[in-house]
Amino acid sequence: MDPRHHLPLEAMRNAARVSLTLALAGAAHAQVSIYDAGTAGNPPVAPDPVSQGWSVVGTPGHPISPDAGSGINAWEVADNSVPGFGFYQQWINTSHLMNVGWELTVTMRVTAGPPNGTIMMEFSTGQTAFGDSRWALWFEIQGNDVLAINIACGGGVSIYVCPGGADGGYHTYTLRDDTPALFSNADFLYDGVFTGIAFENYPDLQWSQSGPRWGADDRNGLGRARFHRVELRALDDLGSSYCGPAAPNSTGGTASITAFGSPYAASSFLELTASGLPPGQFGYFLAGRTQGSFMPPGSQGTICLSGNIGRFNQPSLIIVGPTGTIPVDLTAIPVNPPESVAPGDVWRFQCWYRDANPGQTSNFTDGVEIEFR
Repeated sequence: MDPRHHLPLEAMRNAARVSLTLALAGAAHAQVSIYDAGTAGNPPVAPDPVSQGWSVVGTPGHPISPDAGSGINAWEVADNSVPGFGFYQQWINTSHLMNVGWELTVTMRVTAGPPNGTIMMEFSTGQTAFGDSRWALWFEIQGNDVLAINIACGGGVSIYVCPGGADGGYHTYTLRDDTPALFSNADFLYDGVFTGIAFENYPDLQWSQSGPRWGADDRNGLGRARFHRVELRALDDLGSSYCGPAAPNSTGGTASITAFGSPYAASSFLELTASGLPPGQFGYFLAGRTQGSFMPPGSQGTICLSGNIGRFNQPSLIIVGPTGTIPVDLTAIPVNPPESVAPGDVWRFQCWYRDANPGQTSNFTDGVEIEFR
């Protein structure tokens, strides 16, 4: 796979990362919004979202610690009147999210959702100027399923079935836009599986700022859900580098690896990029669970993996320097036998490439390790 096929995407992301670094001076994580209710006994009582930086509008929720049989804590939000509402919001600067992409994931159990349901999740970029956008889903129960309802600009309605969403367990609902642009649409994923398009809606003129909202909206009343975790994050680099810097190659510099995508295993959304490779030289990525340190015979670099090592060496995944990017199927990491990534797993990745320095040899990038949720 010629890396030139990926250069427009890589150039866009690299430019966005430079802008983000200059604007925030390394404080990108300050712009990520999280609510985490915790697990049974840790903490003993689910924290009030207000204590984690959220503002409440309308009727506050209350803790469920833990939710019986689930082993996790939750924060229950209900719309107990007509009209009425109770939701949480966090206003943030979303400019960097609109450069690098964003993902809003809600893990919840919908326990009551009448027609035109009131349970909602939303991400908006501001609601008063041209080009401001919002993406919103409302949820209702239909038998053992949950229906996710999206209203687009112009009033078009899309309804997506989330099978088993009302089975009493917790499920994840995700809005994701990995190629943000003016008037773009987002993907909707249910339990990590692409389910449909969440069309962009008009700005909500009631709200003058930007950020995520979740809870019970004021449509028809009587909606109720228990929220375990809410996270809005930028789709920028994932994981932590290790085993670096790598050995110099024929360019005089070192090659490096970065990972881009979602930390949620169920989303199966991960890209690996190797940069600083010698131009015109072939390479492929490696994967494993265990760190190592070994210089193969004839190589000028160190492999930083050990044990059962997988190779992304199918023809479509071969890269050519100076830069190359591949998608990773998290349901089939090519170890022997292939493995699916699960929440809590830590996987490590590296790139092995050819070089002429000055004779034929090989070398490696540094490594990147990712803990999946």
